[in-house]
Amino acid sequence: MEIPKTLKIGGQTYRVIYPYKFTERIDLRGQCDADLQVIKLSGMDEGGTERPLCTVIPVFFEEVLHALDMQLGHCIFDSKEGHKALNGLREGIYQVLIDNGYISEE
Repeated sequence: MEIPKTLKIGGQTYRVIYPYKFTERIDLRGQCDADLQVIKLSGMDEGGTERPLCTVIPVFFEEVLHALDMQLGHCIFDSKEGHKALNGLREGIYQVLIDNGYISEE
């Protein structure tokens, strides 16, 4: 799977910046800005090592779910418990797509 440059989410076209170098916080893997319609995905870990795509794709799904959540006005993933649920969903979606041959782990 390739990370797209743009993605339509909830009637809005989001720009996807990958790889993005977070300078404000090195521990961020991804970030969704619904106001600017931008999703940023880190290509490096905290130590400066390139992240394998199989770790970037679930983060991409997480940011898409954040965008949907904000577009729909639910904000269910904003709390600590909501974010835990979001992490589980991103991994579950990724595994379903892998197991059914829609994307490759390579």
